[in-house]
Amino acid sequence: MDKREETTRIVKSLNDFDKGIIHDSEFIKRVCNYYDLVKDDLLSESDIKFLRFLANRAGIPQYFELLTHFNKLIEENNCIDINTLSSIIYESTLHTTQNIILHRYQKQILDFFKKGYRNRYFLSATTSFGKTFLVYEIIRKMQYNNIMLIFPSVALLSENLDKVFHLNQDDSFAPLEKSFAIHTLSDINQDDLGERNIFIYTPERYLSFIENKQTDVSFDFVFIDEIYKIDNDFIIDEESQENERDVAYRMATYYCTLNNHSDLLLAGPYIEIGNSPQSSFFRFLESNQIIALQYNNFEIVSKDVEEVQKKSNFAIDDDIVNFHATGKTGRLVEISNTLVNTKNENLIIYCASPSWTEFYANKLIASGLFESHDYSIYNNFINHLKTLLSRKSG
Repeated sequence: MDKREETTRIVKSLNDFDKGIIHDSEFIKRVCNYYDLVKDDLLSESDIKFLRFLANRAGIPQYFELLTHFNKLIEENNCIDINTLSSIIYESTLHTTQNIILHRYQKQILDFFKKGYRNRYFLSATTSFGKTFLVYEIIRKMQYNNIMLIFPSVALLSENLDKVFHLNQDDSFAPLEKSFAIHTLSDINQDDLGERNIFIYTPERYLSFIENKQTDVSFDFVFIDEIYKIDNDFIIDEESQENERDVAYRMATYYCTLNNHSDLLLAGPYIEIGNSPQSSFFRFLESNQIIALQYNNFEIVSKDVEEVQKKSNFAIDDDIVNFHATGKTGRLVEISNTLVNTKNENLIIYCASPSWTEFYANKLIASGLFESHDYSIYNNFINHLKTLLSRKSG
């Protein structure tokens, strides 16, 4: 990689962006790739100032902050040029607290939420956009009293419960100086309610909650994650047939949108609505006066998508994987071997169901891929699982 050549390219991209030749989303991708290329280089003071300016022009100042994890930055001297000053001023507009900063496109959505207005939005954005992170900034800004957060699984419920516990200790999160009462179980009576409440449910728990009818609470704000699950046309899993979870999602969404006084944010990845009145999801948004916000092209973390099904080889950076296998599983093993053993990289494999996850895990283990892996750092965790599983089986 020639640093000067790549810098010339990114400067040209900056000029094209300023002229409107390339869009925000494409410029973000190029800036992200440039950061990835130079992150391990020895950086001069001029390099650092340019990188900060570049991140702010892209609207993602987090790129510059993350650079410190890869590179020990040379401290900028006290003489700040006009571009650095401009970058610092711009960054200040994206802060919601002293320690929390949004990127430009999260801030755009946050600005849509205004007190005294009807705020009902559907946000379709990439998985790297930070949709859930944005939810807590909306809550912080709007100072809601009763909040319903619906996540598709118990695992995501638990993850966000942990976030709420941490935020509940943040004085800036509770500007009314009253902490939230946090509820995750559906069996709640009126005495369990606090003056401010956050309910964190799966769709099934929400339906159980409204069926119990033990409380009379009106929600100021409702957030539903992975909203594409209410419409099978958007499900891309291998198992896309109707199931009970789909029905629960539809019913929970229906009951949550009934209250026209609640602010609402529905979120999901890569959902193209278009203007087709034939789309059931389009009709749902229109009938409930929910405004669609589409940020599907904004990949904050750059990625390349490659199909290897019909290829005889596959390039991973400077390494070429020459396929010997013709089937999907065999090729997966060969790519995984290059990533893990040749490039010493991490690897995540997404599967459509738990059964497929177990199938591929067993295939990778049987291939001998991890024979040289050091498991000693997991010993405590493995022993804990052995104890836990033997106790349950006994």
